[in-house]
Amino acid sequence: MRAFSIVFLSLSLFSPIIFAKSLYAKTTLVPVAFYSPETSVAAGGAITLSSPSAPHNRLAGIAYVTLKGQYRISENTAMNWKEDQWRFEADLSYSHFPDRLYSPGVDSSEEYGEFTLHKFNTRMSIQRRLKNWHFGPTVAYAVYKSYDIEPAGNQNIEDWIGFDRASIFGIGLNLTQDRRDHPFDPRRGHFTTIQLTQYLGVSFAFSKFTEFKLSHRRYWAISNRFSWAGAVHFNYSSQQTPYHSLPSFGDQAGGVRLMRGYYNHRFRDQCLIAIQNELRILITKRWTAMVFCDVGQVAPNLDSIRFRSYKVTLGLGIGFFVDKATRMPVFIEGGLSKEGLSLGVKPMAAF
Repeated sequence: MRAFSIVFLSLSLFSPIIFAKSLYAKTTLVPVAFYSPETSVAAGGAITLSSPSAPHNRLAGIAYVTLKGQYRISENTAMNWKEDQWRFEADLSYSHFPDRLYSPGVDSSEEYGEFTLHKFNTRMSIQRRLKNWHFGPTVAYAVYKSYDIEPAGNQNIEDWIGFDRASIFGIGLNLTQDRRDHPFDPRRGHFTTIQLTQYLGVSFAFSKFTEFKLSHRRYWAISNRFSWAGAVHFNYSSQQTPYHSLPSFGDQAGGVRLMRGYYNHRFRDQCLIAIQNELRILITKRWTAMVFCDVGQVAPNLDSIRFRSYKVTLGLGIGFFVDKATRMPVFIEGGLSKEGLSLGVKPMAAF
């Protein structure tokens, strides 16, 4: 299993080397900092490699550490070549997180235990253009291991599949359509991804389940200064999905910024549906602001989704375009939920 992880790590890191050799690549560095009652103060940095002549080609990396000993390193690469006929995507992350332990379900108690999670995760996809879409195979691999587990009194972790340890390997299909006018500062167009992955119970990966993900983002320019951004997300995982692979939402630097205001992975279950809305205001050529509202919930299946169970978060932020050519922003962002407040300095918009 360790050798298999090394192979995937090498392949994931090879893509940045290819991208770095692209002509006219430009490097942008931005700070990362955030605070929440659960993580305390965190600080780090992000680096983006992009090309002003081909803005949809990019490499983004982020690393941070918190005062509670949590850290995360992640990298994301997207490349189009041969006149947009081919597209390559790669994601890689490793994290060590002393964390809160919440039970699955949208109505899970605010009572929580504690544990430390070591997680390695990578996904790669190569796609061929077919009319207005890019379509192709994807491969995913992840390893989870939990330490120092202290469940709350009402938590029966023995019933949670793969909580203490899980290894997953999957192959599937990826469908992408990117019609944004800009990847970092979109004001028009849309971005859609559809993923179907079958995880296989093979010798080095013992969890077998099916995963489906759909994400659609839409951008409208209301005027020269005002624009609206909206997104719809739907995730579903079949039975026997390991605990740490269940669809979930929460605010996270370097990861999913969905339902900002809730703690990272606060709610998780087999089915997730969420809607994001942002009103974005261009103050000057270098400064921007936004007001957002996120709505979402998780459930064991579609039949269990109820309107009263939806969670709502509200927030606002102000951003600065660090680089004029690439329009790479850094945001000071705050989200408020029923359970608390999250504040942070984060690279790029949430979606």
